[in-house]
Amino acid sequence: IDVRLHDDGSAFVTEVWSMFAGSEGTEMYQPHYYLRQGDVKMDITGLEVRDETGRQFISEGKNWNTDRSRSRKEGRCGLVPVNDGYEICWGLGASGQREYTVTYTLTGLVKSYDDSDGFNYTFLSAGQANPPRSFSLRIVKPMEPLSGDNTGIWGFGSHSELLFQDGEILARSADAFTAQNYLTLVVRFDKGIF
Repeated sequence: IDVRLHDDGSAFVTEVWSMFAGSEGTEMYQPHYYLRQGDVKMDITGLEVRDETGRQFISEGKNWNTDRSRSRKEGRCGLVPVNDGYEICWGLGASGQREYTVTYTLTGLVKSYDDSDGFNYTFLSAGQANPPRSFSLRIVKPMEPLSGDNTGIWGFGSHSELLFQDGEILARSADAFTAQNYLTLVVRFDKGIF
């Protein structure tokens, strides 16, 4: 997961899912819950999905229909609105080793507080039907190196390594990730970065 933070507090997110797609199931989904925090509502916009061939899937926006066959979902993606968030969905298509690149903008991620700016966000939710075995996550703010001098980071929900490296925040799974695990990051930024 690659998160590029913008001055307005939004983020451009790229997720690369490398996986084996079996013959069961019709779609992959990635839950993004708790998008309303206080008075600020985050949103997911500009969803795009590509497979390992580079084919761009047809986006159905916020009208994804879960009640379709695998063949009718193939080459398509969309959002399912759920209480306080969305599930990002895409059709699995053919069985075998697959790689899906999912990109979107997450608006309202970084919030402004009296003494600092920051966010508390779950990048990988618990209870997924197909949880990743491992993960790596990178957070970058172009033209603004992030370090322990201007940023605080805390992680919850899984045994992971969390560090600053070359001006970026990195998180990596240290143990096998299971359906009970999740990845929530709390990040605090000094005022003036956003």
